[in-house]
Amino acid sequence: MDKSTHEIRIEHWKEVVRLCQSRPDGQTAKDWLASNGINPKKYYYWLRQIRLEEYRKIHSQSLPAEQEVSDVSFAEIRVPDEHDADSEDTPGFTPDAIVSIGSIKLELSNSLSPELLTVILKEVDHAG
Repeated sequence: MDKSTHEIRIEHWKEVVRLCQSRPDGQTAKDWLASNGINPKKYYYWLRQIRLEEYRKIHSQSLPAEQEVSDVSFAEIRVPDEHDADSEDTPGFTPDAIVSIGSIKLELSNSLSPELLTVILKEVDHAG
C-alpha cells in the first residue's frame, strides 16, 4: 500500500473511530459496530494503527535523533574561608562592637543610631 492510500484509509478510520467513540450513552462499541456494518476486527486493527501513528508523531517530535554537541565551560568560584564568612555580607566592614545573644551574633558600628539599636535589640530579644 502506497503512502497516499494509507493516509486516505487512516483518515477514513479516524472518522469511524470518532463516530464510534461519540456513540449514544448505553450503546456498546460492539452494538454500534454491528449496526453500522463494521467488522470489529478491522475496527480494532485500525484503532491500533491510529494509536501507533500518533505515538510515533509524539515521540519523533520530542527528541532529536542526534543531539547537538556544545562546548562546556566552567567558572571558578572562590569559597570564602571562615574568616571571610564573618564579614561576607559587607566587604570592608569592621564592627566596632560584637554582641552575641544565644545563637545570634550582631556586628555593630558606632554610626548606628540609638533608635535603630533599640529596635534591633527588641527584635533579638523577641527572637531569642
